Amino acid sequence: MKILLLALFIICLFPIQGWADSLEEEYKLKDMCEKKVKEFFKENYDKTVARYQSHYNKKLKMCFILVTETTIWGFYDEIFDVDGKKRYGQNLFTNNMRRCSVLEKYCESDKEFEKLIKPYMEK
Repeated sequence: MKILLLALFIICLFPIQGWADSLEEEYKLKDMCEKKVKEFFKENYDKTVARYQSHYNKKLKMCFILVTETTIWGFYDEIFDVDGKKRYGQNLFTNNMRRCSVLEKYCESDKEFEKLIKPYMEK
């Protein structure tokens, strides 16, 4: 009976260790993404009118930045793949004019933009 309990304990221990390792790896990747995003933002934006949100997408294994700039003329949102320095989308509204797209898909509102970027901003 003691051997059976010991065997069950050892069998149960390995999946927990693997889960803990993957969780630790995910935290490292998120931390690395945050550092890359800070540097990207610092190099490319005026921090007096812009703010950002970093996001590591576990499923895509990619680091994204969502930047929002607000001025007296309007607002501007952009989403970038930080590693590839590729803009995935933009949402510009100024002087009653909107330019909004994510990759090859066009949008006509903030809600549509948020819906299109959701797959990149998910965990």
